[in-house]
Amino acid sequence: MSNWAEFVSALRETLISEAPAQSNQDTKSNPSQVEDRRALIKANLKRQASVKFNPDMSDDEFWKIAALKPFYAGKVAWTVDVRADHMWSEYFQDRQSLSDPRWNEGGELFNKFVKDPKCFRNRPSLKKTISAARRINEFKKVNKRTIIEFYTYGANDVNDPNSLLRIYTKLKNEFTYGPVSVYHLMMELGFQFVKPDRVLNLITARIGLIDSYNSGHSTYRIPNNISTDEAVSLSGKQDFIERVQVKYREISDVSGVPMRLIDYMIVKLGQKKDFNSGFARTICSPERPLCNICQLKPFCSYGKQFG
Repeated sequence: MSNWAEFVSALRETLISEAPAQSNQDTKSNPSQVEDRRALIKANLKRQASVKFNPDMSDDEFWKIAALKPFYAGKVAWTVDVRADHMWSEYFQDRQSLSDPRWNEGGELFNKFVKDPKCFRNRPSLKKTISAARRINEFKKVNKRTIIEFYTYGANDVNDPNSLLRIYTKLKNEFTYGPVSVYHLMMELGFQFVKPDRVLNLITARIGLIDSYNSGHSTYRIPNNISTDEAVSLSGKQDFIERVQVKYREISDVSGVPMRLIDYMIVKLGQKKDFNSGFARTICSPERPLCNICQLKPFCSYGKQFG
């Protein structure tokens, strides 16, 4: 497709025009509330587009971004967002304290966290955050470089796909985060990546942005009506993930819109309602996509089936 700018514009306009209202009746009954949500969506889109990679990022800034990423894996973002400030300020802000043995599984501080109703009490995610903090703490004992300098060392151009892959591999080997969480972390750090999670995979397949990928000597077809479970399974297919990155980089390069913002818009198109961010309606839900109100329909292999 050569008209990626039109594609991204249609995606943006669908969210701004249709996502702030739960229904047409909501628009008529609560016009000021709908407009407030629309303004919030616009502000969030602007905020997502403003994130840029900062090579001078401090260790504290890096850790604040990295610490909570495992908790978002496979979860609806707002369910973690509403707990994030408490988790950060009460438990994770002091990275070095996470090396305390009381943070070992079953220890006093570990148990305090998992019993705190204000936290997202997921044990596997907590263990990954603790492990990452301890790895960084050990590195900082013997190295004066900042964390971001360490992980980007040798990458002269952090926008070069090969350099990005090396940074990704280094982070994945150092941390115990899953691949989607590492891509999420890198995206939040301002690198040109998308996170191939359940929602992005499903919408990517449904629109028909990717209908197959190669692995070894085999080609795997991806139907546009894949299930949620199938979309989840694709997050574990590295060949598919690499194809996703190439496709969204192409869309970004042609449209001039950052990959991070495109990721955000695609996910919000298919994610559950998020009133805190202004999204009162899911346009492209797994069960019942609202193709009749979606401006992406001319670009969508699924939507075109309905005229």
